[in-house]
Amino acid sequence: MDHYHEDNKRGWDVTAEEWQKRVEKLWRKAYEDPKIVLNELELKYLGNVKEKKVCVLESGNNLVVFALAGMR
Repeated sequence: MDHYHEDNKRGWDVTAEEWQKRVEKLWRKAYEDPKIVLNELELKYLGNVKEKKVCVLESGNNLVVFALAGMR
């Protein structure tokens, strides 16, 4: 691995536990309150997704996926 990857790995190793705790709390809340992860413009654009199929093209930490699941 080159030094950029090593630096990145070290950075994640330092923050991973705290990041995981934060995301763990958020995904549980995102399902119940999509406003936690989707801003007003995104919610307006999405409209009512109940009974619709949705596709998340890029999920990152999957918080949007949980928010959309809660909106269905």
